[in-house]
Amino acid sequence: MKGILKKIGLLSLLIVIAFAAFKAYSLVPLKNLELKPKTYDAIYRIERAQSLVGRFYYDPSRIHPLKMLEEGMNNLAGKIPELLVDFSGHNLTLSLGNSHETIHIKTLKSLYDILDSVSQAFSFLQKNYKGDVDSENREYAFIEGMLKPLDPHSNLFTPEDFREFKTQTEGEYGGIGIVVGTRDDELTVIAPLPDTPASEAGLETDDKITQIDQRSTINMPINEAVDLLRGNINSKVTLTIQRKNKEPFDVMLTRRKIIIQSIDSKVVKLDSKRLGILAVRSFQEDTYKDALKALKNMAHEGSLNGLVIDLRNNPGGLLDQCLALADKFLNKGDLLYTAGANNEDEQVNPATYDHDDLTDIPIIVLVNGGSASASEIVAGALQNNNRALVMGTQSFGKGSVQSVFTLKDDASVKLTIYQYLTPGHVSIQAVGITPDVWLESIHLEKDAFDLKADKRISENMLEEHLENSKYIQKSDPAYFMDYFEAAKPENTSEYTTKIDEDKDYPLKLALDILSKTHSINRQNMLTEALSLLDEEKTKQQKQIIENLKSFDIDWSKKEKNQNPVSFKHDSGFYVSTPENKVSTLKAGNEVTWNLSLQNTSKNSSEQVLVVVNAENPLLDQREFVFGRINSLETRKAQITFKIPENMVSLDEEVKLDIFSANIEMTTLTVPVTMQAKEHPLFVAWFHMEDGQNPDSQGNKNGIVDPGETIKLGVDLTNDSNAEAKNVTVNWRNLEGAKVKLVKGRDSLGELAPHQTKQAAGLIEVPATTLQPSIKVEMSAVDRPSFASFFSTLTIPLGPKPTASFSPALNTVQKQPIITITQTKISSDRTSFHVKGETSDDQSLKDLMIFLGTKKVFYRSSNHNTSLQFDMDIPLNKGLNVISVQARDENLLTQTKILSIMGPPKN
Repeated sequence: MKGILKKIGLLSLLIVIAFAAFKAYSLVPLKNLELKPKTYDAIYRIERAQSLVGRFYYDPSRIHPLKMLEEGMNNLAGKIPELLVDFSGHNLTLSLGNSHETIHIKTLKSLYDILDSVSQAFSFLQKNYKGDVDSENREYAFIEGMLKPLDPHSNLFTPEDFREFKTQTEGEYGGIGIVVGTRDDELTVIAPLPDTPASEAGLETDDKITQIDQRSTINMPINEAVDLLRGNINSKVTLTIQRKNKEPFDVMLTRRKIIIQSIDSKVVKLDSKRLGILAVRSFQEDTYKDALKALKNMAHEGSLNGLVIDLRNNPGGLLDQCLALADKFLNKGDLLYTAGANNEDEQVNPATYDHDDLTDIPIIVLVNGGSASASEIVAGALQNNNRALVMGTQSFGKGSVQSVFTLKDDASVKLTIYQYLTPGHVSIQAVGITPDVWLESIHLEKDAFDLKADKRISENMLEEHLENSKYIQKSDPAYFMDYFEAAKPENTSEYTTKIDEDKDYPLKLALDILSKTHSINRQNMLTEALSLLDEEKTKQQKQIIENLKSFDIDWSKKEKNQNPVSFKHDSGFYVSTPENKVSTLKAGNEVTWNLSLQNTSKNSSEQVLVVVNAENPLLDQREFVFGRINSLETRKAQITFKIPENMVSLDEEVKLDIFSANIEMTTLTVPVTMQAKEHPLFVAWFHMEDGQNPDSQGNKNGIVDPGETIKLGVDLTNDSNAEAKNVTVNWRNLEGAKVKLVKGRDSLGELAPHQTKQAAGLIEVPATTLQPSIKVEMSAVDRPSFASFFSTLTIPLGPKPTASFSPALNTVQKQPIITITQTKISSDRTSFHVKGETSDDQSLKDLMIFLGTKKVFYRSSNHNTSLQFDMDIPLNKGLNVISVQARDENLLTQTKILSIMGPPKN
């Protein structure tokens, strides 16, 4: 594979965008690390984690001990409901029920210095906490929070996470080769992968998997189903399949090693040229080998005259694989630089010469916002060595390298240890690869215009993202063009998508350019492509103009020299009819937003477009398209949208950014008020039958005995004045193979205020069951409003049960009620006052208030039926989400969400 793979050395490390599915890490066991002597036995994992951070983290300036201590303790409090932590000055105060402790935080010169405070906090928990979160998971919770301030890619793997990570990355597991998901609440085959047991057995997209080895998949979590489908190579698994208009049937499959193909290829003949397409979906263990095979196959009937390397939506993967691929097309220059802490400890990976190098044909690389990490290395190496023309949109911008270090019991931490630089010492971290030719797709549908590039999800949008200002070189594309793209068909899958240049404009344009160019030099290719690009740009502009004409919008640009213009505006919201203007937008309504602009100047304005800039994602990036507005003319535009039933109340000053061909962007502000609606509140009454009706089988004694099939029923009442429009009741087996869920779903449809409907699950208890009780979960959800009711039921077993039903049968089960009586926001929007009460018909357990994920209030009820709260909450900039959560003694939970705008972000 050329000398490049032997020269990478330490750089065979993790390059992933997040939790990638490819082997891309170096695993460093504890025995190879010279760490400080263990002195904190009770927090062994935390001690090791902080030591690893101190020794190996890329940027010591980002290690802020106090902030990491705060985040660790706040994350721990999020896992333990009863725990409240407060940092004030140099003190950390812990409250757990009626127990409190204040810990003085000593001067923190290094991360190691937090261990005294952490040790005291964990000792307090060991003495006072009696809940379900054990000491091991308490440590994991702290470490998870402690790593958050470093960067988005440094995080914790619990033993379960790490085993899954290794399974996905190493590929050493047996599978049947299907992609599964949940559709209509049923485990469904999304796509059988080619050349796998699933495809060879004839499984089809949309097949429903009702049982796996006789275990019902009703309401089974997707991760549990995946675990059951996997297994040792050569082991067998039997699936029960329900296919549309067919009787259920069983399929026995033999598991084998499943390899997800990361390479797809195709040859296109155009203008007497043979042009290759190499689509690289990810960089995994065999990507380079598969790419060589694809290149060889494409050249089998004749040499290639050009190549498109498609890296769109490639999230990254193995570093050695991406470097080897880039090196295939270069015989000189550098591929990659890596920089350690403070941009020191620099290493370089040069291109190497090989007589099989493919250096004599033109190359175009396609990228977009989904191209990250390893794919950006390839694009950057070829672009900065002037070997390839890059086309598309800005890539994601992940330019960091991670390594995985083991802790204990298969737990591990993933830490950023380097940043990488493309040739020329250019950092793409939080910037990305800028294409030479920027191709922006334009979508034109009623109420869904998309003429302006939306905010793209990228590295710089992630909290605590890294930056390397020394090496950032922001650049502009050499050429920019819009192209018209029709609506994408529904029900497409990345696993079934094939290369189709006729329906893929960027790919088609790349092929057209390659058919006209002869140069292998990037700048020369661009020069040779300019006439074709100009021609295509004109064609696409005409197509966009013609399509907008159907909406009575003149998007033509007629005047070369235009003078500045100014506008007056009028904005209004309407419900049902054009006359019904409203000032408050209520959840569940369909709203038409009318915006009119009057050109108050003596000059016409062309290509006028208004883009909504809002914190509310329902409104953000929506577009009002006006086109040409003549002097003194008023034009109107509108968008229509449905406000979700579960929309929360929110007041926001929404910005309207006005763009046109002859003015700089100007901004208007419009107040928008969203109002939540009352949600349904459910009440449940549980009952059980063991033979009293044909569905159940038993001795009718009201006791659940092994060998019986019981009917567990619920009378569900909508105890509110709000209609529930689409209620589904699900039962979930929490015992795995120990019991069988025969029936677990009822669709109740509408549930009017104070109406009651019945639902039931059938549970088969094997005769061999020896345990004293079983647990099942019942959930009722109104899909439009997200109103829900969850309860875990403990069912005693045996002729002489040692436990009792919990919650008790034939008794009313109600969720707590939360009432907000007063709210007030400070004039500078830095503080929010909230006052209210929660109550329960039997006994409350506690009340919690969260700001985002941070718990800011906790109070135990001491078995009272009501609790009051009255507090000021400091607000962050932008949108703040405040959650008030109450639990009763049966852990029935009610949550009320408040959305508040804090100080402006800018």
